[in-house]
Amino acid sequence: MLVRLCTFGILLIHASSNPNERVFPKGWSPFKVLGLPESSRLPRKADLKRAHRKAALQWHPDRCKDDPKKCEKKMASVNVANEILSDDRQFQQWDAQRRERSGRGGGGGGNPFAGGGGNPFGGGGNPFGGGGFNFNFGGGGPQPRRQRPRPPPPPPRPPPPRPRPKEKGWKVVKTVEERRGESTVTIITRELPVAGGKQVKVELSEKTCYDAQKECTEKVVERWRRKRTEL
Repeated sequence: MLVRLCTFGILLIHASSNPNERVFPKGWSPFKVLGLPESSRLPRKADLKRAHRKAALQWHPDRCKDDPKKCEKKMASVNVANEILSDDRQFQQWDAQRRERSGRGGGGGGNPFAGGGGNPFGGGGNPFGGGGFNFNFGGGGPQPRRQRPRPPPPPPRPPPPRPRPKEKGWKVVKTVEERRGESTVTIITRELPVAGGKQVKVELSEKTCYDAQKECTEKVVERWRRKRTEL
């Protein structure tokens, strides 16, 4: 690494007030060195790898028998260009210097950021001043996210239908009692004449009375209609 930088230093690298920053001469471009189109962004890794391999084969010192020193300088430039286009931080340094020089028309060599500690804007490292980035877009702070209106609640369920009142006029026509385990079951047959006098409603129900309980329960088992003339 030391040999490469010493060899390439005549062409490219100068010391800076910031030990972590390189200073590039005016007009030098890593894109030109590797034969890539100029861009404000890093190239794709596949394109960079292909361009670096091509340039390294072209300027390899083993292929320069006539002028090996020239190839060593070119090869060092190729390696540095590959480093610049492989690292976003170094690329931003080179791009910032390139933009600064094109805007101010500075000369080659030296540190184009001299006097500002590496900051082309001055002001102690903050180009916007004020000791920090204070962007106030109004509203006194971050605006709360708008919440979507909640859908209205579903309508209440209607109450269950009330049981129809038992029709009046039912007449018990038959009862049959029988024992079922520990209970007495009475089968009750009731009839109700239908308006018009041609039909009769018939209801068959069971009344169950358990021996251990005082109250009895009754449920309708079946209902149907018959003609008056039928028995």
